[in-house]
Amino acid sequence: MRGDSASEQPTTTSESDGAIPELVQEHAERLYQFAALFLGDAKSAEAAFSDGYRRIAEELGRSNVFGDAREILYRAVTRSCLTRLAKDRALRGYQANSADDQDVAAAFSVVGGFSMQQRAAVLLAACTESDYRLAGVASGVGESRARDLLYAAEQQFSEAVGGAPAGGSFSDAIRRPTLPAPTEHPRDLAMAAVAKAPARDGGIRRFLRLAAGPGLLTIILIGAMVLIPQCGEPSIKTGAGRTSDIAFGYDRSDQGIVVFDTGSGKTLLRMPNGVVSRDGRRLYHTTVSCDTGLCLSRIQMMDVATQSDSDILTLDGRLAALDVDEVTQLVYLGDEGTEWNRLLAVDLGTKRLVGSFQGPPVLDRPFRPRWVALTEDGQALAAVSWIADAPQGVVLWIETGNLQIINPVRLSIGSADGVVMLPRIVHNRAIVYAAGRPGEDARMVAAPLDTNELARGLRTAPVDGGAQNAMALGPDDLLYVVGDAGAIIRVNPSTMERVGGGIKDAPAGLVTTAIGVSTDGAMLYTIRSDGSYVVIDAESGNELLRRQSVDVASILQVNRGE
Repeated sequence: MRGDSASEQPTTTSESDGAIPELVQEHAERLYQFAALFLGDAKSAEAAFSDGYRRIAEELGRSNVFGDAREILYRAVTRSCLTRLAKDRALRGYQANSADDQDVAAAFSVVGGFSMQQRAAVLLAACTESDYRLAGVASGVGESRARDLLYAAEQQFSEAVGGAPAGGSFSDAIRRPTLPAPTEHPRDLAMAAVAKAPARDGGIRRFLRLAAGPGLLTIILIGAMVLIPQCGEPSIKTGAGRTSDIAFGYDRSDQGIVVFDTGSGKTLLRMPNGVVSRDGRRLYHTTVSCDTGLCLSRIQMMDVATQSDSDILTLDGRLAALDVDEVTQLVYLGDEGTEWNRLLAVDLGTKRLVGSFQGPPVLDRPFRPRWVALTEDGQALAAVSWIADAPQGVVLWIETGNLQIINPVRLSIGSADGVVMLPRIVHNRAIVYAAGRPGEDARMVAAPLDTNELARGLRTAPVDGGAQNAMALGPDDLLYVVGDAGAIIRVNPSTMERVGGGIKDAPAGLVTTAIGVSTDGAMLYTIRSDGSYVVIDAESGNELLRRQSVDVASILQVNRGE
């Protein structure tokens, strides 16, 4: 595991011996309170709470904790809670009852209006007395977003109680309910969970675990420095880590994924097509074999650092991975054998098929790779398709809990080939490039999950008609896209309004065909129509590095180096 600072060193054995008592003594009661409020069920809260402590004990025992152990503990408990909420729809969180006062009822009514991931951030911020960094890291929304969410909750709470709460602030009301007592004191539960953690690895096993550590890890870096000839080629330092960012992109033949060093443009690894985990550690993909008309798909997980595969499950059909949620432990797949009209969900923990959905027959290939993406909290996915009879495009929002359509958003586009989807959902909005009908300009569309937002009309931004793959989400939560004048522009995904001036990139006669943003937001990684890779300054547009003829067609994601 790793923390948010790439410069952090792993916790040593002696440090881990002292870390556990501190984590138990100072955080057990607060963490149990959060889990009980988030899940609303004492038994489930105990299980999630214990999972978190067992996980941190395992990682500390392996000296595999990079960064703040406290943050990793809170994140482990939160993820365990989210997994349970996704799998058990009977869990609804704490429900105010007759024993609670009016303020408590109002506070939990406000909390119920947020998505699961946002709810986690709000409850964590309240339970930790406004520790926004801890709430942001544990929930996955980030520090600034956690601050904004708690502020929004406080405003709604103030309106609900008429501006004058009788018993203190929103956070006070959240912490006030009397929860069912756990079977043991939270500190005793935590110590029992720690005792169940496997014993420390020693010697060579521990070294190998560290060698396969976080990010794209030691093996890739050794390969980059030793196996790839240097030949005096230019390179620069990129991103927020000690080493340069690592980027993933599709190759030009569309036969696989290329992993490359953003500081030089050199290819580090080649992998089969599939879905890369958010942290860049794992690739989920399928191997298909057919015999006399019967096709079987072996679903596999590849460790990116070691290139080793582990089997998950074999199913009928010609399947391909669409997206993965490692919090809820679900991978979603489409079936080419049904013209990409079947969606499947596989549980990574139990290694079983847990859901299947057949799309409406009027849709053209709704569940094909690169046209499907999950929301941040994993509660819904968006799929882009085409209605041939209309003709028009559509974004299907599907609830992942029961694999049912909850909100179709119609798009005015020229053809199915004129659509590209950003591989990340941004604030519950699917970002889609639409080529437009004849005579219409190309544009970028934000298709919302929220039906109330949809009722106010789709928000769009003008884009370059020749730069379909040139969309990226930066660490500043802004979209980077080639605008209608050819320059790279920043767009607010909530309003689809342009932010600041344009960044001139490709010279006359060339088009920027792909964009990535460095993890510190200072640089843009671009691919041009002549096949060159160019790094530019995100503010001035000055060229910082150029590498001719790289085998990258589009940039999927960027991860921080060591």
